[in-house]
Amino acid sequence: MKQVYQTNFTEHGDCLAACIASLLHLDLEDMPDFWVNPNLGMMTDSPVFWAQQWLAEHHGLSLVCIDKNPIGGFIGTPVIAGIKSSLHPHRWHAVVAKLDRNGQEPVFMFDPNPKGNTALVRGITRLKPEKMYMLVPTMESLAGYTLYYK
Repeated sequence: MKQVYQTNFTEHGDCLAACIASLLHLDLEDMPDFWVNPNLGMMTDSPVFWAQQWLAEHHGLSLVCIDKNPIGGFIGTPVIAGIKSSLHPHRWHAVVAKLDRNGQEPVFMFDPNPKGNTALVRGITRLKPEKMYMLVPTMESLAGYTLYYK
């Protein structure tokens, strides 16, 4: 994972874009502003929706919301966890975490805030996220592949 730090600390910051860039080994400059509707050029309250659209179009990936207590099989998988923001209490802040051995609580991996004033300063290693998202291939990107199940 490449550690990409956010540069926008307003209420409509770029922590989600920084987390996605980190997981995809991209630079923040390569990421769009997910708070802006690209079709209308105006602010939106749906950054996750626009992130999903961009990921599908440019990387064949989807940002899927997963259960806070997922079943096994995803152990060690990086996820984007939404925790309460220390800067904007009515918003969530995106950090990168991974699912632990029992697949229950996500373990903190990386905070895109370069000041580190969200998770680590508060001594959080085990997160209690509001939401968790996993990057998975879209069905369209899997077309032509044979999937095998055990």
